[in-house]
Amino acid sequence: MTGGQTLEEKIKSYQVGSGVAQYSKEKHDKLVELWNKAKAYADGTATGTDTEIEAVAEALLPAYQDFVASPNPLVPGYYIVTSWRAENGSDYDGGALYDRSAVDPGDRTLRWTLRKNDGVDYNESDPSLTIPAKWCGKW
Repeated sequence: MTGGQTLEEKIKSYQVGSGVAQYSKEKHDKLVELWNKAKAYADGTATGTDTEIEAVAEALLPAYQDFVASPNPLVPGYYIVTSWRAENGSDYDGGALYDRSAVDPGDRTLRWTLRKNDGVDYNESDPSLTIPAKWCGKW
């Protein structure tokens, strides 16, 4: 189910909340509660009948699948696009989205400034930026 990771490791990258692409807190809490019960049964800190233990074991996979299938959809509105990796990783410069043709006229794609010293560094506090480098657009 979790590719060799504990459930805690697997789901820590899922942002929980009511925003776009965030995951249901209720489904997260249900999954964590089931996981904690299963761990308690497995390590002997809780006891239960065979029926109770089997019910928890059988509920884990559907609860996980329900949780990971629950990101909130994109709806019409204005968005600031950020990068989870840039916000949570190390050696990243803020992760702003930029128009690559500003650097290379032949490249008409949107790119992320991610790694420090990648040729396009993002410094949110730079006073010369008249428009924030984080892209804001209507979806």
